[in-house]
Amino acid sequence: MNNETFNKLAFDIWEENFSPSENVYVPLILPPLIHSGLLFIGNNPSFSPAGFRRFLTDTAHSNIDPEQFFLWANRNALNLTSAIEIERFAKDKYPYFAKFRDIAMHASLEWEHIDLFFFRETSQKDFKERILRNNKLTAFAEAQLKLSKDLVQHIDPKIIVVVNAFASDLFQTQFETTFNEEFGYYQVQLSGRMVPVFLGSMLTGQRAMDRFSYQRLRWHVKKAAAALR
Repeated sequence: MNNETFNKLAFDIWEENFSPSENVYVPLILPPLIHSGLLFIGNNPSFSPAGFRRFLTDTAHSNIDPEQFFLWANRNALNLTSAIEIERFAKDKYPYFAKFRDIAMHASLEWEHIDLFFFRETSQKDFKERILRNNKLTAFAEAQLKLSKDLVQHIDPKIIVVVNAFASDLFQTQFETTFNEEFGYYQVQLSGRMVPVFLGSMLTGQRAMDRFSYQRLRWHVKKAAAALR
């Protein structure tokens, strides 16, 4: 499978769960993916129209209205090529990704980022209302998780860093991780090998990891990467 296949499967999930005029956004759209590197996994894509406008300034997409462009009701008019280019711009310019670049550079690895869920929503309260019923995952959430599991297998990373506390809890159970007492990180089996997994909280924002914990994480990922060479 490639990124186009995963994008189609995500849109199929939306078709099954939302009416044509539903006031939600299209799912996370994946550009071509970097394989066999350092994979960062978040919870779900935040959606800030102001943020989009800032990093699209002085680009060919500066006139786009993000709220209309990504609106599910307008999906038939969505220019997928433009959407993929916008996702690339986000990875290059959005401050959220700065520490990912820093950790990857420190470990001498290329990096990629995905989210466990593809639902665009900044408010975690509103997001959880979409994926949980009586503290259990909905069918909508389960379908997204199945897709993200296949996506992780497809990317086949050397190391995984989960950068959200809620996502870390889910990853630990959904991916059946085990803790390696010798090396001090979790592991998950992918393609017949054990992949180091670092479970943690966000690296930026109000609930960000403190700078000392971040320093340890960066050191630990570098050590794990060196051991794999």
